[in-house]
Amino acid sequence: MSEILVAAIQPPFPREISQQEHEYIFERGMLHLQNVLQYRPSFVLLPEYFNVFGLPKEKMYKQAEHWKLLYDKITQLSKQYKCYIILPMIIENNGQLFNRTFVINDEGLETGFYDKTHLTISERDKLNLTAGNELKCFQTGYGKVAIAVCYEIYFPQIFSTLWKQSPEIIFQPSLQRSEHELASEVLLKARAMDVQAYIMRSSFGQRIEQAWTKDKMFGQSCIVHPDGTILANAGHYEGFAIASIQLPFVWKKPRCSGWPEVAVRKYLMDDSRGELYQ
Repeated sequence: MSEILVAAIQPPFPREISQQEHEYIFERGMLHLQNVLQYRPSFVLLPEYFNVFGLPKEKMYKQAEHWKLLYDKITQLSKQYKCYIILPMIIENNGQLFNRTFVINDEGLETGFYDKTHLTISERDKLNLTAGNELKCFQTGYGKVAIAVCYEIYFPQIFSTLWKQSPEIIFQPSLQRSEHELASEVLLKARAMDVQAYIMRSSFGQRIEQAWTKDKMFGQSCIVHPDGTILANAGHYEGFAIASIQLPFVWKKPRCSGWPEVAVRKYLMDDSRGELYQ
């Protein structure tokens, strides 16, 4: 079992849709990333739409065409700090736009990517994004990891599919604005317990110099233990959440009253009845 540091970055959200606001939140996000890398974490997660958030639609499309500039910058940081960086972006590829999250390894190389499979109606009808068609895990030096993006937290089918692949961590880059934070917290805890995996969420928070109010994005970039405990939470304001975790973590408890402790994942798999779940 290894004890490692993991972190979720929380840039500020934009006060308006403009090039200037995008540049500000991007610069702040990169600053928080640079600051957290000084702790030498093994994994760092960035939020959904990191390369385009705050931009008007047409400028967002233009930025999506030049996604490789940020990609190259992140691979350099991954290699320099020997850290896996999970990088979500809107990218253009062969005339199509994808909500794509890259897994960059600790040598600055791409382990793989995940295209968001469950798009929101705005992503489909307004932004014309193309959905991915595969739920998958990625092998890392610390075990298997998976990705479920923002809206996908609402689909238990995604997590039951990932559960069968036994990931150690599920990364959840997010841009959730329509939910309240208690519901978000409940969903994160439940999904961590469903899969018996750590869940890391990264989103956007309030600027440090401005008071947070309930009509603003609630932040909540956090790290959730497989037993549902929140280990770290960035709260409402920009910054980051960082925590020490153990990998692999085997969650054990009595299978039933009076029975000895056993790995939860094992006995749930033993008692699973796949023929009923069609």
